[in-house]
Amino acid sequence: MLCCFRLFLPLLLASCATAGGEGQPDAYPGRNDGGLEIDADVGQPDAGPTACTTTLQSLAFDFEGGAEGFVHGDMPEVVGSGVDWTFDHWEVGSANTTCPSGQGCWGTNLDNNYIQCQRAYLVSPPIDLSDCGQSGTNVTLSFQHNYDFWTGPFGGSTWFDGGFIEITSDGTNWQPAGVLYPGMVLINPDQTSSFECIEKNNFYVHNKSGYVGASGGWVTEAVEIPAAMASVTFQIRFVYGAGVSSQTTSQNGSMAGTRPGWYIDDFQFH
Repeated sequence: MLCCFRLFLPLLLASCATAGGEGQPDAYPGRNDGGLEIDADVGQPDAGPTACTTTLQSLAFDFEGGAEGFVHGDMPEVVGSGVDWTFDHWEVGSANTTCPSGQGCWGTNLDNNYIQCQRAYLVSPPIDLSDCGQSGTNVTLSFQHNYDFWTGPFGGSTWFDGGFIEITSDGTNWQPAGVLYPGMVLINPDQTSSFECIEKNNFYVHNKSGYVGASGGWVTEAVEIPAAMASVTFQIRFVYGAGVSSQTTSQNGSMAGTRPGWYIDDFQFH
């Protein structure tokens, strides 16, 4: 037995020499050198929101506080006409169609149908989107709206009251917004010479793509704003027009021949 112990002792020592020595860790699985693996991402902070993202998160209009900087007025073709007629009836408050959230929204007439022969705009205050423009980031503006415009026949044609959206980067030069519209605005300017609109052949909205007919309730619309338009003075405006839909010379009486109009609320930027 003594000779056998001496024979196997060198083999036992050689086997021990291949394992980790006393106080030394064995090699980690998956590594050939027995060293520690270190995750390169540990301790690296996230990039965080960009200046553009922060700006967009701070922008919203719900009109619970009133106009919130939006203004409205007659379109240029009827400015200074001197006619005793309401061409612009945009107003803000609680609508008889019910605003989609809260108690405030804009409408072409909150209490009734719109008046015939109207031509008016609603425009936002200047909105600073320059952080997005400088970074070359496109912006999306989403909002809620509900429209119901008169459509009807006269003189062998079908006519469409309606409106559309425009945007500007400088407050002066307006261009059509990137929106897919349901049809074409076609204004009926008269029903014989006894019943005709002032400047009857000069409607800014006529023969242009726009919202016509009815939306069927409140719907969400998205307006794509190219980075090139995302300036410090970006603005958006809503323009609509209405022609002669019934034979009347009374403003209030003319409402019976039209429809509820256009209501707008809840602006968000993304």
